[in-house]
Amino acid sequence: MRWLKTSVTRLKVLKPAMTPLPKHQNKRQRTEVLKRKKVRRGWKRKHSDSDAAEDADFVPDVEEEEVENAEEDDEESTDSDFNYKSCHSASNTKLGKNSATIIMNPIWDAFDTYKSFREENLSSWIFPEWMPSSSAWHQVSQSELETYLPQELLSAAFKVSRESYAEETPLRRLKRFEALPSHQDRWDMHLNAGGPVWAMEWCPTPDGAVASQYLAVACYRNMDDQHYLHKTYSGPALVQLWDLGLLEYDSRPVSQPRLAYGMVLDKGFIWHLKWCPAGGWEMPSKRKQAPLLPRLGLLAVATSTAVVTIYSLPHPDALNPSWNLSDSGDSSQCGAIYKPDPVLTLKLGSLKSLRLEQSGQVLSMDWLPVQPHDVIAVGFYDGIVGLWDLNTKSPLLRVQASHDSLTLLPFKCFLAHDHAVRALVFCPANRHLLASAGEDRFLKTWDLTRPYGPVTVQKRSVPSEVYWPLNATGLFWAEDNAFVSTFSQGVHYYDHKMCSYFAIPRMITMWSISYSDWLNSVVTSDVLGEVICAALPPISIAIHYPKRPVERRFPIYFTTAEPHEDTGKKQDGPADAGCEEEEDEEVEGEKGRKVNVPHLQPETYKEAERKYYLHYTDNNMIFGRKGCLWKKMQKNEFKSRVNVDRLPLSALHKVRLNPNMSSHTWLASAGQAGLVRLNCVRSLNNSYVHIAISKCQAEFDALHPSTSVEEEQNRAEDAPL
Repeated sequence: MRWLKTSVTRLKVLKPAMTPLPKHQNKRQRTEVLKRKKVRRGWKRKHSDSDAAEDADFVPDVEEEEVENAEEDDEESTDSDFNYKSCHSASNTKLGKNSATIIMNPIWDAFDTYKSFREENLSSWIFPEWMPSSSAWHQVSQSELETYLPQELLSAAFKVSRESYAEETPLRRLKRFEALPSHQDRWDMHLNAGGPVWAMEWCPTPDGAVASQYLAVACYRNMDDQHYLHKTYSGPALVQLWDLGLLEYDSRPVSQPRLAYGMVLDKGFIWHLKWCPAGGWEMPSKRKQAPLLPRLGLLAVATSTAVVTIYSLPHPDALNPSWNLSDSGDSSQCGAIYKPDPVLTLKLGSLKSLRLEQSGQVLSMDWLPVQPHDVIAVGFYDGIVGLWDLNTKSPLLRVQASHDSLTLLPFKCFLAHDHAVRALVFCPANRHLLASAGEDRFLKTWDLTRPYGPVTVQKRSVPSEVYWPLNATGLFWAEDNAFVSTFSQGVHYYDHKMCSYFAIPRMITMWSISYSDWLNSVVTSDVLGEVICAALPPISIAIHYPKRPVERRFPIYFTTAEPHEDTGKKQDGPADAGCEEEEDEEVEGEKGRKVNVPHLQPETYKEAERKYYLHYTDNNMIFGRKGCLWKKMQKNEFKSRVNVDRLPLSALHKVRLNPNMSSHTWLASAGQAGLVRLNCVRSLNNSYVHIAISKCQAEFDALHPSTSVEEEQNRAEDAPL
C-alpha cells in the first residue's frame, strides 16, 4: 500500500498548482503564481511548484530519480564526439573516459595494429646481392663539384616565433648545407638544402633499433628553374643524405643535423625518391670483407629522363670514416660528394624496342610495402603505368650492357589515364591492388591480376598525392583547388562504397600529404606554407558522420612572407637590377569606373628574398590538443589568398612523417626556400606507447649485441695463442 499513499500524496501536492486562477485575482498575484509554474524545458524538475509546508510530506522515490539521471547521461553522451568507447572497451580500461580520450583512442589503437602488421609482413633482409662496395662509389673532384651543387650560397632570412615562449628570435640566414641545433624546449631544427625541395624521404630502420635517422633530400640547382611536364630534361642532379642523429619520440636530440654525403647523377632533375620499405638496413658495426660495406638502405630515384635508378647506400661511417665532425660542431664541414654506380636501372619498353624518353617524365612511383618487396610501380606523363619485378630471372627482361649497369624491363604495362599519372600507391593489405590518380581528374583502383579495367573509378579534381591506410578500405586524396566547388577542397577520404569523409578542408593548393599508420593521423603542406595535422576517427569502421570533426585538426606551424623593415628605402648596387617600377594599368572596375591597378611582373627569387623574410609561427606541441589550436586555423582557413604574381617563397612542397617506431612523432617539411624544418608532435605520445617501444627496443638489443661486445669477441678470436 506504500505506492498508493505516495500517489495520493503527489496528487494532493500538485492539485493547487493545477487549479485555474480566479478571474478576480489581481495581476500581481497571478504573475507570481505563473513564475512558480514555469519549468525550464528539457531539465528535470527538482522542486515542486507548491508551498514548502505542503511539500514536507513528499519524498521522491530514489530509484525513479536514478533512472532519470541515467536517461540524461545517455542524452548527453549522444551529443558528444564519436562514441568510440563502445566499440573498443579494451582501450577504455587502460585509458581515460573523457572527450579527449575518445579522439585520441584511435591513435593509440593504431600503434598496436601497425606494429603487428610490420612483424608479420615486413622482411628483415632482402636483396643480399645488392651490397654497397667502395669500388662503386667514386668521389667527385673539386673541379667538377660546382656543376652538381646548388647555386644559392645563402638562404633567405627567417625567424621563428613559438607559442607560449617569450624568446624573441632574430633573423637568421643559413649557408649552403648548414644546420641549426634543436631548440632547447620545442626541439625544432632547421637545415638548408640550397634549392627548392621537390623530393624528400626518411630512411626506414627496423623496429626497436636505436639508430641515427637519415633523410634523403633532392632539390633544384637554381632557385628560378622551371620545367614542363611534357618534356624530358637531362643534366646534373644531387641527392643529399642528412644525418639527423638519434631522434627519439620523447627526448630532445643531442646532435645537430649534418650532411653525411651526397651522390650525383647525370640523368636530369629528381621528382621522386623512394626507399625500400624494409630489409635494406643492417647494423653499421657489422664487419664486411673489403670492398663490401654495411648497407644503410636501397633508394630508388626517379629522374626527368624517364628512368628510375636504384642505389645501394652504405653507412656514412663505413664509406668515409673521416666525414664525422669534430667535437667543436663546425657546421660548415660536411661529407664528401660521390658518383655511385647504380645496382639496377628501370626502363620502359621491350628487349628490342626501348621507349627511351617517349613516355615523358616519371611523375609517380611506389615500392611494394609487403614482403618480399619485389615490385615497383612507376607512372609516366603519357598515362602509362609500368610494373617491374626486381627478382625476375627472365633473360627477356634483363639487359646487361658493357658500359652500364643491369637494366630491367617491366613485366606488365597498362594505360591507366589519359594524361599524366600524378600518384601511385599500393594497398598494404593486398599486393595485387594499386591506386592511381592522374591529371585527367580520375582516381582509379586496379586489380593487377587483370588490369584491363579499373575496379573503382571516381572523378573529382587534380590530385597531388594519394595514401592508402593500412586499417581502412579507402584512400586519402589531396587535391588542387581547381575544378571543384567552393568549400569542398582539401584532403578527402574515400572508401570502397564511394563515401567521402572531409578530413582537412582547405581553400588553396595542397602540395603534399603524409599519413602515419603509427598515429592514424594525416599531415598536409600547402602553397601558403601551413603544416596542419588531423587526428582521424577510427577509419576501419563507418566514419561518414563523426561529430565535431573540426576539433580533430590542429596546426603545427604557419609560414608567412613578411616585408623587411627597410623595404621602402632606396637600395643601391646590382640588387636593383631588373626591379624597375612599372606604370599602373588602368582597367574598368565596378559600375564602369576606371581603377588604377599596379602592373605586376612575376618575381624572381632574388627580388622576393630582398623584399621579404620568412616568419615561422610554431604552435605549442607539448600540450597539443589541450589547447584550442584549431581555432587559430579556423580563423584564417577561408581568408588566405595567393598572389600569383608573387614568388611563393613560403610554399611547402613536401611533408613527411617518420615511418620508424622510435621516431614516429617526428616530421620533416621543405619547399621553395630550400629550408628543411624538423618538428616533433609530442602531444600524440602516451604511457602505453612508451611501454611498447621500450619492450621492442629491449628485444632488438637482445637479438643484436652491442658494438663493444662484438669488438671484444673479434679481439679474442684474433689474439695469438
